[in-house]
Amino acid sequence: MGGDGQLFFQIASVIVIASVLALALFRVRQPLIIAYILAGLLVGPQVLGLVEGNEVFQALSQVGVAFLLFLVGIRLDWRQVKDVGSVALIAGVAQMFVTTLAGYGLAAMLGFGAWESWFLGVAFAFSSTIVVVKLLADKEELDRLYGRISVGILIIQDLCAMLVLLMLSQLQDREAIGQLLTVSLFKGALVIIALLIVSHWVLRPIVRYAARSQELLALTAVGWCFAVTSVLSTLGFGIEVGALLAGIALAGTTPHREIESKVKPLRDFFLVIFFIVLGTHITFVSMEGQWGVAAAFATLILLGKPLLSLLVLRTMGHHPRAGFLTGTAIAQISEFSFLVIAA
Repeated sequence: MGGDGQLFFQIASVIVIASVLALALFRVRQPLIIAYILAGLLVGPQVLGLVEGNEVFQALSQVGVAFLLFLVGIRLDWRQVKDVGSVALIAGVAQMFVTTLAGYGLAAMLGFGAWESWFLGVAFAFSSTIVVVKLLADKEELDRLYGRISVGILIIQDLCAMLVLLMLSQLQDREAIGQLLTVSLFKGALVIIALLIVSHWVLRPIVRYAARSQELLALTAVGWCFAVTSVLSTLGFGIEVGALLAGIALAGTTPHREIESKVKPLRDFFLVIFFIVLGTHITFVSMEGQWGVAAAFATLILLGKPLLSLLVLRTMGHHPRAGFLTGTAIAQISEFSFLVIAA
């Protein structure tokens, strides 16, 4: 079989296996992400070896990450932050700070090195904006008090995650942390100002013109995403930061909901590849002896975050129910968490 035919066979096999597993897990009401990671285990080097050393799958998974963060940026609604005001800011910062410290302490107790412990602590601090917003929308509770607080906290987390990813993209220079933070903030400020200017004077007129055709609008949005991501990646910001900023630049445009609806199917498909590739990196050997560690970290995330949110919001005068529901909504880790650990 030729090179092109073999690549098609590999992609087809991976998608078919993921589809079968997804159907099976959906039948027993399990998250589909589990099916994708299991598919990665099956097609990885430990079992079938279909994607071993294949750069095409790596590239497709990066496209999935770019679309994911692009849509996260589009979803950033500043009015929701203003609506919940200081509650989201204080609760979000407190939750990230305490969770990071608790994650660092727990990882250190379990024998991880200092840098590994810090990375794990930071990764545990973030929750998935997309997962939470989808769950709240499905339950029609986005407009409830705890829903608005949860979304506000998540937006604060996304902004902090953007800064973390920006810093991580510069770590290869091995500069001092203070200098690294200063340079990252300066570069980030310049890029954001430039994007605001381009978004207002160039992007918005183009988007308004492209909105005359839904197909043209979708293509323009995707082109903008790849253009900004490519430029910022060459400047050392990384694909993740570039895609997120590209989405934020489109967040204030009138047809951003139409853009989101068009790009979402692309994101969903390429994210399947991303999680499959993630699953290929999991080996049976690496899982041996890690179940106790995983249980300890899961306990911190599933119990620690709700309890912390309950205490913070109760201190600020909110009903315990609002604090508990907010805590349970954010009691998971984010897509940013995988990116931090991968970095």
